[in-house]
Amino acid sequence: MGRNGHEPLPVENQGLPMSVTDGLENEEPDRGQWTGKFDFLMSMIAYAVGLGNVWRFPYLCFKNGGGSFLVVYAIFFCLAAVPIFIMEVTIGQYLQKGAMEMWRMCPIFKGVGIGNVVIAFMCIAYFCVIVSWAIFYMVSSFNSVFPWESCDNYWLVYILCFYFLFTFIFSPINCFVSHFRNDKTCVTGKENATYLDQILKNLSPGVKTQTSVEQFWEKAIMNFLCHQEEYGTKKSSGRPSKLNNRGKRKILRTASNSTISINEIRRTCVIDASKTTVWRMLDKCPNIVRSRMKKCPQLTQRHKDERLHWAKIFMRCDWEKVIFSDETKFNLDGPDGCHSYWRDLPRDVVGGSVMVWDAFSAMGLVDLAFVLMKMNRADYQDVLGHRLVPYVQRFPGVSFTFQQDNATIHASRRTKTWLQDNSVTLWTGHSALRT
Repeated sequence: MGRNGHEPLPVENQGLPMSVTDGLENEEPDRGQWTGKFDFLMSMIAYAVGLGNVWRFPYLCFKNGGGSFLVVYAIFFCLAAVPIFIMEVTIGQYLQKGAMEMWRMCPIFKGVGIGNVVIAFMCIAYFCVIVSWAIFYMVSSFNSVFPWESCDNYWLVYILCFYFLFTFIFSPINCFVSHFRNDKTCVTGKENATYLDQILKNLSPGVKTQTSVEQFWEKAIMNFLCHQEEYGTKKSSGRPSKLNNRGKRKILRTASNSTISINEIRRTCVIDASKTTVWRMLDKCPNIVRSRMKKCPQLTQRHKDERLHWAKIFMRCDWEKVIFSDETKFNLDGPDGCHSYWRDLPRDVVGGSVMVWDAFSAMGLVDLAFVLMKMNRADYQDVLGHRLVPYVQRFPGVSFTFQQDNATIHASRRTKTWLQDNSVTLWTGHSALRT
């Protein structure tokens, strides 16, 4: 027999002594019971429906397509949300466990319980903000001076707001109107707003006037809901800027990694803005800064004298048999040697530089070689072996003279020995081109 004398024993307790089953019954906690179906229904509605359904859903439905969004929402609500909700409530009632413990019956769905707890925490924080708005609005309604009573608030459009503040400004006008009405008293309050409304409509037909209460709702409440990320940002005072978004982008593209001046930027972009305006716009851009270029070796008077002396000596040289060579570095952020330039910071991350070596003569070009930024004499000899030697071998009857500068890897003893071993005639020592 069962616990009441009428119900059969549970399967797991059948065959056990009565004393054992009595102990199990005594340890079983009492289940909570609903007082009725209405109590259960209202509890489920309270769990499923919150302030956000009334506050946010109409706005989100309107913003995302209106009726079309509502149809898709209703389909997924019936096919997915309601079945999952009923399943969760049913399993939770049967096991008497919370969201974290309930889904442990299937380890693969353990993350569902964790997700429910996280979402519940986020909803609580979110609705705390919404409730604070409602409480602020309600508390403001009990103040003796309403925040929407005057037109001197930051959210109002002064031209259209007239109800209270313009009452005092246009009092002389009302007195003037009252004089022609043979009335010795000045109208005030709401009648004053009506007169002002008529005056504005007569001056500008089609103008839409609003009271300060209407503007508080549209400019403060509704504007906050539509532009929450932009709410509270203070707009700069003064006249509008002469540079629109398109002009600003054009200036940034022109100045990016360039050495041109502000006036050259103005002439290139053909904009009607002052030099200070362009400079201020570039200075506000976080991605472009004014940086100094690396200094290059200066051409001293000694270098000039040596080059002039060299030119006088080698005026009758056979230049068709001279191979000129050099290395150079190409930068993606502007050439070296300039004093300063507009540096684009994001491009520096993907930018860089490359070092190349090449040579040429009257017979043609030597194959271009990409070399390391810091070469040693072994690397330089490898480049000469793969580029210079094949070029010389293409012209067996020509006796070339190889020219290079006085870099350390060029003037080293082992490099000179390598050139002699490969029958490459080097340029004589006192050349100004090697300085």
